[in-house]
Amino acid sequence: MRRIAFLAATTALLAACAQEKAAPAESTEVPIEGANAAPAVEVTGFSHPAGADLFGYYMPATEVKAGDHRLDHFHIGDEQAFAEWEGGQRDGPYGPVMFEFDDVTSPKATNELGGEVHTVRERAVADAYSIAPDGEIRFVDNHPKLGKVTFSGRLDMSALAANKAPTGPSGPVQTTVLTGTLTVGDQTFRDVQFTWFGGD
Repeated sequence: MRRIAFLAATTALLAACAQEKAAPAESTEVPIEGANAAPAVEVTGFSHPAGADLFGYYMPATEVKAGDHRLDHFHIGDEQAFAEWEGGQRDGPYGPVMFEFDDVTSPKATNELGGEVHTVRERAVADAYSIAPDGEIRFVDNHPKLGKVTFSGRLDMSALAANKAPTGPSGPVQTTVLTGTLTVGDQTFRDVQFTWFGGD
């Protein structure tokens, strides 16, 4: 009788242990809200491939609009801008890697080329960025109005070189040179494509 009672108690204990093991462990991860939630972009500090000619204005091929702010362009500076920024000279509203957005609720004015532009813009200047020799770009900025702005993408170096090359009467090449995922606050835009513009 004691043997039967012992076996019964042992069986009950093993069953309880099995149930406890089968129960999922409590997650320490913060749940991601919404199907459009952004992947994490992890980058610290500032780095770029020295000597690479990446200067230009990268123009979105389609409209990217977060609330009242529409993406105008993504900018990469020249080697001097990188050297100054990475050397600690970070005064002013510009940085060597930044996104610029139009506030579409702001008044319009005529620019020097005769086009209409919004008069209020927000610049997301990187708190951290990384540009790798193979063209991988990571960018993070905590903007007071736009919220957290992140970007993870890749430059097509061959396409960029073709766009930068001298062109004939047909004009500049307009092919996609950069593709990536952009987040602005709680909105995520995947597979955003950019063409290259060298400036006026």
